[in-house]
Order: sequence, then structure tokens, then C-alpha cells
Amino acid sequence: MKKTRQALYFPLLLSALLVSLALLSSCQSINGASSPGRDRTRLSGTVVSEGLPINHTTIFLKGKDVRDNREILTRSDGSFVADVLPGHYLISTQPVGYCPIKGEIIVPRSPGQPVPLRIELVRVSFIHCGQGTIILSGKTVDKEGAHLKKPALLSGIINGLPKTPGSSPATLSFFLTAEGPGETTRQVSLDPTGRFIAPPMVAGRYILDLVFSGFCPVHQTLELPAGDSYLQLALTPYQEGKACKTPLARLVLPDGGS
Repeated sequence: MKKTRQALYFPLLLSALLVSLALLSSCQSINGASSPGRDRTRLSGTVVSEGLPINHTTIFLKGKDVRDNREILTRSDGSFVADVLPGHYLISTQPVGYCPIKGEIIVPRSPGQPVPLRIELVRVSFIHCGQGTIILSGKTVDKEGAHLKKPALLSGIINGLPKTPGSSPATLSFFLTAEGPGETTRQVSLDPTGRFIAPPMVAGRYILDLVFSGFCPVHQTLELPAGDSYLQLALTPYQEGKACKTPLARLVLPDGGS
């Protein structure tokens, strides 16, 4: 009788153990906490906006040349971890209050070495919805997921901003919209002194849109070259009853050209 009971209990115990292992493996896969397999690469990164973490937002990964689709949830500090197959992916996320971002990344084969992925989002604006930035392995990627080999690196200063409280330049920004298919728009924020550093962009022609209360608006086409360039712009105050004289931005190149 005792042997009969043991014979009955053993299959039940084995089944329960297998179910527990399967559930544990599933939970680890969802949370991205399991150790990556030999054929997988660990993506480890953050989702931020203006330096602040975006928590509990979902990142969607859809394989283009691999059969691997993921929904990755960021933690309270904006970080995330996911073990994926190396290959070409579509990536997107759209947290409430932020402009959606869509792009492509090419995940390299990197066993035992996490690959950093950083997503920088832009807040929703009533003028434009700016394009965020995807940075894989420390380098900005273009729409096809390739690293920008020679990106346009734009910095500069906006002179003539108000100094009164409540109109801090830190809350101001302008927009750069690429001409041509896709029309990617970048939102560029100013620091309290009016200076800025734009995210790396594909070299080419862009439309500069700047609308600040109390100043004449700026709508100007710029040709951004690969490499460093510096933009200087002096704002013109708006005067009621008088025609608005639109200021022109000046682009200074490293070789002294403009």
C-alpha cells in the first residue's frame, strides 16, 4: 500500500515541479531578469526626457529579420532590461504627454556584454511634436537603425531673451524640421543663458521655427553640414502697430565660413 501511494505521488510531484519551473522562467522573461542565452543579446537602458526618467512606459520591439517581438516595461527609474535575438528591429514608444517615437535599431551579437540603449523623448507641444532620439551603444541611430557616421552637430545661442521672472529661457525651445520624406522634427531646448546643444542629426536642409511671446517669429531654412556648426540669432522684440522685422539666424562653420 505504501509503495502504491509513493508511485501515485511521484508523478504528481514531478508535474508540479515542471509547472513551477515553467512559471518561473516565464516571469523572468517578462521582467528581463533572466540570464541571456548564448544566442541572445541583453539590451540595458533608460527612457528619459530632459534628463528625467520616464517610468512605467512600454517599449515595443518588432523583429524585421528575426522572429522576436517584445513589450518592455520601464521601471520606476526609467530603466529597462530585455534579452533579445540579434537582428533588425522596429522600435517605438508613446508615453502620455510625450511625442511618439518610432525608429529602427540593429541589435549586435554581444554574448555576456550588455548593449546600452537610451531613448530620449520630447514633450508634446501645441506647435510641433518633436522627434526624440534613439542612442544605441553610445551612438545616435538614423531611421534605418544605422549609426550616424558623420552627423550634423549643431550648438549655438539665442540672444535678446527676456530676463524677467516667469519667462526663464530654460522653458523655451525651438524646432528644426528636416525637409524631404519623413520630415523629422527635432525640439531643441534652451538653457537659462539662451545657449543650446541640439541632438545629433542627419546632415541636410532643415526649417528653423521659433515662436516666442513678445518677439518676431523666425521661419528660416538652414543647410546643416556634417560635423560641428554654431548658430547665432538675435531676437527682435515685437512692437505693436509696426511691421515685424524677422531676424535671420547666422550659421558659423568650424572653418570660419557661414
